[in-house]
Amino acid sequence: MPETKISQLHPAWSAIPLGTAGVGLVSLFDPIPNLSFDEIIGVALVVISILIFLAISILTFIRLFKYKHEFREDLKHPMYGAMIGILPASALVIGLAIAQLAQVYLIFESVLGYVAFALMLLGVIGALLVGIIFFSNIVKSQEFPTAMISSTWFIPIVVFVLVPSVVIRISTLTSNFTGGLTYLLSFAALGAGLLLFLFLGSVVAWRLITTPPPPSQMAPSWIIWLAPAGAGGLGVLSAMRMLQVFGDQNLNLVIEIMAIFAASLLWGFGVWWLLFSLAQIIPQRNVLKFHLGSWGFSFPLAALLALTLELSRIWDTQTIAYLAIAGWVGVLIVWLWLVIRTIQKTLSGEIFERG
Repeated sequence: MPETKISQLHPAWSAIPLGTAGVGLVSLFDPIPNLSFDEIIGVALVVISILIFLAISILTFIRLFKYKHEFREDLKHPMYGAMIGILPASALVIGLAIAQLAQVYLIFESVLGYVAFALMLLGVIGALLVGIIFFSNIVKSQEFPTAMISSTWFIPIVVFVLVPSVVIRISTLTSNFTGGLTYLLSFAALGAGLLLFLFLGSVVAWRLITTPPPPSQMAPSWIIWLAPAGAGGLGVLSAMRMLQVFGDQNLNLVIEIMAIFAASLLWGFGVWWLLFSLAQIIPQRNVLKFHLGSWGFSFPLAALLALTLELSRIWDTQTIAYLAIAGWVGVLIVWLWLVIRTIQKTLSGEIFERG
């Protein structure tokens, strides 16, 4: 890749492995029971996401050390700075997908468990650093356009809510991650992600109410809200399963009821926001143009879909299960469309232009 393209590498490139891993993960959730082709698709997508993640990680680290000034300028930017958090988020989601893959196929459980743990650790540390530096710059900034406030600010924090989902899976793959400290830090990460989402959600909602709506090229920013809702619900359900290890039968029942209630609330918010987002996006469909940020449609949809699948099984409702199957097909279509448009724009060179 030419030097100029590395120096100007857009942080949104990392959304490609993130979205691909997310769709792969939900495919490994077996959306169509008794058939294996959905899980086969999941394996293929996870492998693809790993390869793309490695390539983008190498380019990002080259940029970090060789083009420090450009990287720092992005980190200070009210939008690009938050997007840098996509790379650590990709690491954690790929780790979660690998742990799920090992659970489904029962292969190399211990090895893949350690790999998933390492990726989770990398994702958490990276998201923590990016989030603290980015929001510190925001706080110190004397002024910046209110229009620059967007749901991209969720990116450095949404990764935390998935930590329990990774831990509960790797604890079944290897017995070395079941201690009290691991669980405490998992619950702390979930709390940090959800509470920060509530705080930042209020800020972003205030921006939407008090200023003109985002331009059409920021259409994915409407969908990003689904990521904290879907991933947060998965995190709550995983935390429930972790807590049940320590409780008696009566306490476990209380924990289960509260967790399912909370996850269902988050799912309800996610569904409402999805419909609300579509009401904003569909009227703009004729002026929407593809860009790297369009990959923001993929992971949030996959996160909400994964929670939908989990709740359909918990509540034992076929209606929601059928909707989840339709949603899975829809997410695959969105992912395929994004891939085709990415290839087209890469061949034409347009994708390397910053807008």
